[in-house]
Amino acid sequence: MIGTYVVRFSLLSIILQTTWILVIAEDGIEVEARGGNIMHNNENARREMWGDRFFKKKYDDDIRLVPHILSTSPRVMYYENFLTDEESDYFKNKAPQLQGWDDSINYTSVYFNDNAIHTDKIVNRIEWRIAGLTGIMPHYDQEALCIHRIKPQPDVMARVDNIHHDKANKPYTTVTVLMYLADTELGGETVFPCNLNKSTVHLCKRSFEGKARWHNGIRTVVEGVVHYSGNNNNGKKSKVEKEMKKLKEITSNFCAATKDNPARTTFNNVNNSEQNKFIDNVVISGNGGLKVKPKKGSAIMFWHDYPGHSGIGVGDYLAWHAGCQPYIGEKWTMQKFSEVPMSTRTEMHMKQQRDRQAQSQHHQQQKKKRKHRSKKKN
Repeated sequence: MIGTYVVRFSLLSIILQTTWILVIAEDGIEVEARGGNIMHNNENARREMWGDRFFKKKYDDDIRLVPHILSTSPRVMYYENFLTDEESDYFKNKAPQLQGWDDSINYTSVYFNDNAIHTDKIVNRIEWRIAGLTGIMPHYDQEALCIHRIKPQPDVMARVDNIHHDKANKPYTTVTVLMYLADTELGGETVFPCNLNKSTVHLCKRSFEGKARWHNGIRTVVEGVVHYSGNNNNGKKSKVEKEMKKLKEITSNFCAATKDNPARTTFNNVNNSEQNKFIDNVVISGNGGLKVKPKKGSAIMFWHDYPGHSGIGVGDYLAWHAGCQPYIGEKWTMQKFSEVPMSTRTEMHMKQQRDRQAQSQHHQQQKKKRKHRSKKKN
């Protein structure tokens, strides 16, 4: 049986201006994106770029994902059953086999090979599961899945290594899916501190508009400077060092509160029903600061851009976040940084240029009008 279904994601159409066509056949699933320069009408060119396995892959994925909206600004969604226990265990066991794994250090981070989406059935399944949520299909310019293992450090005063925005190194990273591969007994939460109070909102806005994207208490990554290329930011310095240091301190204290008050707090406006039991893993503090506890198989998806925007100089200034150091138990996560395809970046860049030009022209016109009115009065 062969059927063709045209699926229009409202968010996808805003961001990518793309229509997805799913062709469901007996021998697998083929997904094509039509829009911009993404679609390759020439079959040979498509196979040369991607290979058959990328566009047609046999796999079973009948998991039912239920989204829970934690926040609309920044946009954060929670999925309590994103991975099965078997999938979580698979990735934990696979991590030590990947290049760069070092069991002797407290924090180790490893990436799958770019070709894993073709050769590893589980990786392929999860990549497409993520694509189904984000609306960004796997593509040549994407970053591979990344696994992190963090050992507990209960006596460390600073409960976060850094505070960052996921547009730090790659400005076209527009959405992140963070999956938890294991429970963490105490600590290890993912926190979004910007909405704790009016002061933190201001700090987050000032820091982002000051082109800061990452801060570890010693140095700040300025937009466009890769933080692993040198300890001095390549000679550049942020204009918002004080704001970033203060934001990191507040975030660390937000994490440390877990030790003093490990009980879970819940949403006041959500019924305590079986369907909403996931909220036992989520803390909302102040005016909306978020703290998500690692729970095996769960995941959060959060956006760094506003709809229709991506690239240099743009982003949601409330999307600053950090990972708390665990007090008891190791923290295991897997992360997908979803970037828009190269062809779409060009379209977005041109649109942003047009918007800036239109805005500049508007300001000039307003300035002339004010000057003209001033002359009339005189």
